[in-house]
Amino acid sequence: MLIERLTRAVKDALAICRAEDLVPDVGVPVEVVAQAGAYATNAPLLLARRSENAVSTAGARAGVYAEHLAENINAHPDTPAVAKALETGTLLLYPSSAVYAETVRAVLAAGDEWGTNKSGGGSRALVEFVSANPNTPLSLHHARGAAVGDAMCHLLWASGYTVEREFYVNDAASAQQLRSLARAVFGAYREHFGVAASEITSEGYSGEYVTELAKKIGEASGDRYVDLSPEAAATALTPLVVSLMQAEQEETLVRFGVRFDRWFSEATLLAGGALQNVLDTLLASGAAYAHGGALWLKTTQYGDDGDRVLLRNDGTPSYFAGDLAYHADKLQARAYDLTVDVWNADHQPYIGRTMAGLAALGVPNVEHRLRIAVFGTVRALQDGSELRTGRYASGVVTLKEILDAGSDADALRFALLLASPTSVPMDLSVDALAPSAPNNPLTGVRAALAKSSAMPDTGDADLGELKDNEALSGIIRRLDMFPDTVRGAATTASPAEVARFAWSLADAVNRLPESGDAATSATIRAAGVTLQNALRLLGIAPA
Repeated sequence: MLIERLTRAVKDALAICRAEDLVPDVGVPVEVVAQAGAYATNAPLLLARRSENAVSTAGARAGVYAEHLAENINAHPDTPAVAKALETGTLLLYPSSAVYAETVRAVLAAGDEWGTNKSGGGSRALVEFVSANPNTPLSLHHARGAAVGDAMCHLLWASGYTVEREFYVNDAASAQQLRSLARAVFGAYREHFGVAASEITSEGYSGEYVTELAKKIGEASGDRYVDLSPEAAATALTPLVVSLMQAEQEETLVRFGVRFDRWFSEATLLAGGALQNVLDTLLASGAAYAHGGALWLKTTQYGDDGDRVLLRNDGTPSYFAGDLAYHADKLQARAYDLTVDVWNADHQPYIGRTMAGLAALGVPNVEHRLRIAVFGTVRALQDGSELRTGRYASGVVTLKEILDAGSDADALRFALLLASPTSVPMDLSVDALAPSAPNNPLTGVRAALAKSSAMPDTGDADLGELKDNEALSGIIRRLDMFPDTVRGAATTASPAEVARFAWSLADAVNRLPESGDAATSATIRAAGVTLQNALRLLGIAPA
């Protein structure tokens, strides 16, 4: 709105000044950006740098060009702004009260549609996130990935995509770990029925959740497995353990406000020949080669910093090979126009090799069809100290425990998204997640929404000289940035940008002094519309 009007005004002035030989006839990009109290463009400086003149310096010419542009903009009877030229060549633009008022009314008229765009054009997008191994409970680390992934789904929807959510069940790569967990559960299962399990080791799996799994199996199946050998028990119990773990993961995520369209099994994918198809394609094209008893992919030919193993010496596929088969399934077999992966930070080195592998497979436009959001780990703090629990052997705090303790799920989601940058580890104060906690991260946003709800609808009342009220005009400039913030967050897979926008806008609204005038009421109501939409895009209920 505002920036579009101002950009058009500068472009029109440039065209007129070129026609009158007041500025050189060279093409320059026109970018108008928000500054404190105004907008600015460096178009005059770019004009000066791209033109030749033996008489004056580029700096001097830029100042003159800025003057010509300012005079032209200010002379227009319907100018959207007062223009001011600086000697440095920067052109400042101060929007008129009418343009500010027009922006406020546009936000109110758009309502729930404010901030949306049609850039996706109905294209099919698949977002894969969380995808935790089925041998561990969901931690706060997984919760951060869930918050990022679900917000990305909302952002893509707001950008005109048809969006699907997918949880990739790693039941093939983690098959050995699952058998180990099943053996540990078997030991706890035997103890549940009073049978000694001294000969059965926990194999690294312990904690309350192992006992809980054993109890659930005992309640459902009785003691039918008690006399099995550890290996026979592992075979019998593994599918039960996977089913129970997946059910708990799904239930916990639903409580967190996250639902998936599909739980996609890695084992089923590979059993269907997806990996072999990928290997056959790479061998046929010459992109794969044998060396040292292993099969390698020439990823260096596609920009990676080293060739990567596809099959190890013993014939087992590498993690990279299985992941490449999954991505080929998404982009080729199922032919999504856009896929988004939400990865934890320790997977960051796989970005380059994944892009290279897909290029080797001949996936077209992979650099535009695959976006990867990276998030860091989460350390839970209570009373300023690291929180450790007993449900998970390592003491890692689980999402279920946080929700069971009565934490505000929306506040948790907002806190996980607000931490910046998303790719680095964060500390999370669980004390702040209580609904009544004074430092609850959503308190400010909710206060701003309450303030907005209390404002009367002033209809078409004159909003006065908004340009002279920096507190209100500053908020309006923020409102105008919202559509670009949404579009940018979707494009760069950075939903944290929307969370920070909401927090900043709410803070500005809460700082406004009480006033009953039409301008204040309309501006705060428009801010409320924007905050509600921002929260929805983060997967948070506005109320």
